[in-house]
Amino acid sequence: MGSIGKNNRNNFLFFRDSTTSMLCIPANKIVLVANEGNTDVAIYYEGDDGAAGSLNLLTTSTEEHKVILAISEIMVNGRGVVTVADDVDNIYCSSSLDQENAVTAFTISA
Repeated sequence: MGSIGKNNRNNFLFFRDSTTSMLCIPANKIVLVANEGNTDVAIYYEGDDGAAGSLNLLTTSTEEHKVILAISEIMVNGRGVVTVADDVDNIYCSSSLDQENAVTAFTISA
């Protein structure tokens, strides 16, 4: 048996900004999900090279906590690939994400 809270599944969080700009992050590589202002949630993750990557999401004003909770739920209970924000197909894990332009920026660490 694993330790309490340990997620042994390989789940991934999917983000897409455009047809040529997308990212899939393994849940076990995410090190921090935090609000960065009144309408911004930042996700920090560790790349395979040990360097840090980050991703920013635009939220509805004052509802960052709902997005952070939704992402946390996916990290713990998600299976396979779960879409967090897809600005091309307009699929979002939370109605508190901007429904047209949720993915505002990301840096990639391989």
